[in-house]
Amino acid sequence: MSTGSEELRKEIAGLYDTVGVDEINVVVPEEGIYLSMIALLKQGDHVVVTFPGYQSLYEIARSLGCHLHYWKPRSDEDGQLSFCVDDLNSILDENPVKLVVMNFPHNPTGKSLTTEQHAAVVGKCKEKNAYLFGDEMYRLLEYEPSCRLKSNVDCYDKAIILSGVSKALSCPGLRIGWIASHDKQFMSRLAELKDYTTICPSGPSEVLALMAIRQADRIVKNNLDIIKENIALLVSFIGKYSQQIKWDPPQAGSIAFPK
Repeated sequence: MSTGSEELRKEIAGLYDTVGVDEINVVVPEEGIYLSMIALLKQGDHVVVTFPGYQSLYEIARSLGCHLHYWKPRSDEDGQLSFCVDDLNSILDENPVKLVVMNFPHNPTGKSLTTEQHAAVVGKCKEKNAYLFGDEMYRLLEYEPSCRLKSNVDCYDKAIILSGVSKALSCPGLRIGWIASHDKQFMSRLAELKDYTTICPSGPSEVLALMAIRQADRIVKNNLDIIKENIALLVSFIGKYSQQIKWDPPQAGSIAFPK
């Protein structure tokens, strides 16, 4: 099927609380961003995006002639980074925002939101009737399971999420990701547009992705072990060169943001 094999979509649906098989479209991850932006946006729309970040999350909107607003992390005197929900709220109150694009766990800072902050963001999007696009590619790589946020798609009918096997499951070469949403009109338009890009996923890649998802617990544990070992090495290195390098250690994912 052009939306992906039913067996794979069933396995993906099991990763969420409220997502059905027909609410998933298997895509190349980059393709998922491109098609989602094309499906949602037009010239003159206002878009908020976490920044810095993966370039496609904001450049596609810019290329369409949208007005971009950047939700940037604050840095305190000690260099500790955090995303302040009040900053996002101010943007949403002052502009007719159609789409909020956020990426948590965040690339490149490795930061996330608290459960309360995340609920506030979702609530504000509902209040403003804005779409919420969540790049969740680093989800499952939280160092503490208690810090894992509920998927956006399980929180809001106008949420759209991107995920895949590239990061948490260490299978970037398969080029398998997915878009999931409860918004039927959006998902229908996404499927129409996909007929002009990849049309359908690679069958062998789908089979391998299915195997990876079924082994997710083992793969994620191994990846977290590697990440934690490498963080310890980086802590030691930065400790030796603290006059030249500063950093706020990440909370999740495999990316940090030293300066």
